[in-house]
Amino acid sequence: MIVPAGEKVSDAQVADATPDVIVLAWAATGDKSDPSQSYKVAAWQDVPAIRNKRVYVIRDEFLNTPGRR
Repeated sequence: MIVPAGEKVSDAQVADATPDVIVLAWAATGDKSDPSQSYKVAAWQDVPAIRNKRVYVIRDEFLNTPGRR
């Protein structure tokens, strides 16, 4: 995580974190999410995850479903 859970993440914060992998979980979109939009963010062009095409979408239920830790 780049910021504490629940906080909005800016493009600059993602770029500064230089992640090797980006995992997206867009609420209420199911399987319709399009990770290709991530490759168009100008601030992320030098991010390893973008350069190496390692952006993945998972269903938001995997991160947002209440349950045991």
